[in-house]
Amino acid sequence: MSGFAFNNSSISQAAPAHIINTVKAGGFQGITADSAGNLYYVKSTDVTKIYKLTLAGTESVYASLGSTTYQLVIDANDNIYAATAVGLKKIDPSGTVATVAGPVYSWSKHVACR
Repeated sequence: MSGFAFNNSSISQAAPAHIINTVKAGGFQGITADSAGNLYYVKSTDVTKIYKLTLAGTESVYASLGSTTYQLVIDANDNIYAATAVGLKKIDPSGTVATVAGPVYSWSKHVACR
């Protein structure tokens, strides 16, 4: 059995021979996994993109959202929902991005001054 273990600073992979290797180091946020065991996360150094890490150890940009992404969750159909600075985004398994809710603007940006 293989799979991933992770925290905010590293992602490790457990191999069938009970060997654990750190495969990614750095800051991560919004880590979630799909039904196949692939990880999806946002790097703290690049908060506008969602990265995918396969069980084979291949990392790729899964989606580019163009705004700060805070959290990721995944549903039973492997759709990823991303809470971003401009609203809630849905990314389907093919990587298509759709806006579910938003944009959300800060109230302070729209205060009229007299």
